[in-house]
Amino acid sequence: MTKILIVEDEKEIRENIAQILQLNDYETISADNGKNALDLAIKYLPDLIISDIMMPYMDGYEFLENLRKTEKISIIPCILVTAKVEKKDIRQGMELGADDYLTKPFTPEELLNSVISRLARHQHITETFDVQLEKNQEVITKIKKNVNEKNKRLKTHENLINLKDDILEKLIINLSNPLNNMNIAIKMLRESDNEEKQQLYLQILQDECAKEIEILNDTKELCKILTTENIKVLQKFNLLKP
Repeated sequence: MTKILIVEDEKEIRENIAQILQLNDYETISADNGKNALDLAIKYLPDLIISDIMMPYMDGYEFLENLRKTEKISIIPCILVTAKVEKKDIRQGMELGADDYLTKPFTPEELLNSVISRLARHQHITETFDVQLEKNQEVITKIKKNVNEKNKRLKTHENLINLKDDILEKLIINLSNPLNNMNIAIKMLRESDNEEKQQLYLQILQDECAKEIEILNDTKELCKILTTENIKVLQKFNLLKP
């Protein structure tokens, strides 16, 4: 059942408004001033508020200002009731966030029409907001999915870079060993007068040179097969650390 908070310091008027609304299947809550009305609004979260302007302790303008500042109840539609009809008074209420005005005295039809109109408008705004919120959530979900996919690709790319760095480091070591052996063999070859030893050093040079060529050829083949997809396969079968 739709719940309406009535804020009116005059008991007779407050009870008349409540009776009209209750006869039309609205649930009512009543307060005799703005201060009490704020507490009731926070406690019961009414669907609509009807508030007089001229009240003790806290008038309708101050009540409305506090209502709009309180996050939990800030969007509740509010109809202000006044005996004043001056434009400056109406403008003041609208600037504070009033949704409609009723001028005393008003008929039951005028009261109900205003209530129905404000509730329908608020429902339309709420439904529109919900639809937009759902669309925004779908967009956010897609963005998150794209970010996750990009992060995965980035991670794979980082793994590829790290793997290539590791391979390069090992390659340098593997290439350095034969080169060192070749340098030693060249030095010994220059210093040796023994033909048998010279042949031995030449053989060492040939063997180490062959190793160097083999490493270079293997490296070329590795570069061909070291793709992102192949890395995923190697990681899948625990042949490569992620």
